[in-house]
Amino acid sequence: KTIEVLNNINYEIILINDGSSDNSWEVISNLASKKNNIIAIDLLKNYGQHTALFCGINYAKGDFLITMDDDLQHPPSEIIKLIKFINEKDVDAVLAIPASGHKKHHWFRNFGSKIMHLIDHYLLDTPDGIKKSSFKIIKHDIAKSMVNNFNSTPAISSLLFQITNNVENIHVEHSKRKYGNSNYSSIALFRLLFNNIMH
Repeated sequence: KTIEVLNNINYEIILINDGSSDNSWEVISNLASKKNNIIAIDLLKNYGQHTALFCGINYAKGDFLITMDDDLQHPPSEIIKLIKFINEKDVDAVLAIPASGHKKHHWFRNFGSKIMHLIDHYLLDTPDGIKKSSFKIIKHDIAKSMVNNFNSTPAISSLLFQITNNVENIHVEHSKRKYGNSNYSSIALFRLLFNNIMH
């Protein structure tokens, strides 16, 4: 679906296998073998979402970088909306948030997101009203600066706000997860919260 959306755009897709125990690596490596603009990366073990994202950013070469999860809660068709927005606005990054006002996650995960938003606002002096999102578009130079500030407890949005406050939100469609369950357990959410505080 993502490939169909980007038919008229010069792009590359970087797929990260973050130590999955299923046949994910077989699937994405097969895709990469058929398309020159698809890059498949196999991590030695499960390092977590943010480390995997930084790995992808490190390999990316485009003028803009888009990060999104693989659960299709954000439809690939919304990618065009992000590209159009950042091209029209003088901003360093655009973070996509649900048009409904809240993500369709478990209440505990939404609660954790609100706590991290407050931490970012008071500790990192983030712009009023700006909300985090895993679905975002970032200018190349800003993304590379984030990689240069990478450490052992990466929190991608917190690093973004350390580098720039020239960030805006855009409303996009956000659906319920169709397959599987989130890998963010209570422990993982608390670890992410700790990483945000440490930044």
